[in-house]
Amino acid sequence: MFNRQEQLVLLFMGAALLAGSGTALVDHYRPASLEEFQVIPEAAPAPPVPAGPVTGPPAAPAAGPVQLNSATAAQLLQLPGIGPKTAARILSYRQEHGSFKTIADLVQVPGIGPRTLERLRTLVVVE
Repeated sequence: MFNRQEQLVLLFMGAALLAGSGTALVDHYRPASLEEFQVIPEAAPAPPVPAGPVTGPPAAPAAGPVQLNSATAAQLLQLPGIGPKTAARILSYRQEHGSFKTIADLVQVPGIGPRTLERLRTLVVVE
């Protein structure tokens, strides 16, 4: 019915299934017998924050909608989903391609997709 190679594969799969089931049973009935994962605070240093073209903490939330064609990096950082890299990309896109004609033009900026655009629609204006 099965050749020798197929029999070995089925035997290996059966053994793996039994081993996994046995481990699950031990974990279910005696959870303390298996080693528990623990996070050790301060075990590794935090990675350094890379210096980018836009630096500094985000400014306070804007009082009104942000004007895309004249906004500074600090103003763009106030928007949800816009970090230093995306703010720099928006400014770079504006320099290379000129003013935004519509809010929908934001999807042309690398890093801004349809979901981010929907979050920003009510927070930005193009005049």
